[in-house]
Amino acid sequence: MQIAEKNLDREFDDLDCLSVDLSDWLEVQMRTFDGQFEIALSDSTIFSETYSEPLGNLTGIMYSFFCSGKVDCLQLAEGSGDVFYQTSFED
Repeated sequence: MQIAEKNLDREFDDLDCLSVDLSDWLEVQMRTFDGQFEIALSDSTIFSETYSEPLGNLTGIMYSFFCSGKVDCLQLAEGSGDVFYQTSFED
């Protein structure tokens, strides 16, 4: 996982908190604010890391699944909560 100047690798960093049972629908949130990056599941923070370098522009989003998986919707918002991108992957 790359967060600004930090490159986290499970060989050297404890990322066990990211091993989550996703067999039921969960809302996954990634948030950045004041030099802090957080991942939350259903509003409970499961991972946080500080950074000092600017994050720069968002260049892409990738999600992959070990087995089967599904993404229902994707929403990107400013810190103010203003949504600037939203899509739904309905059939």
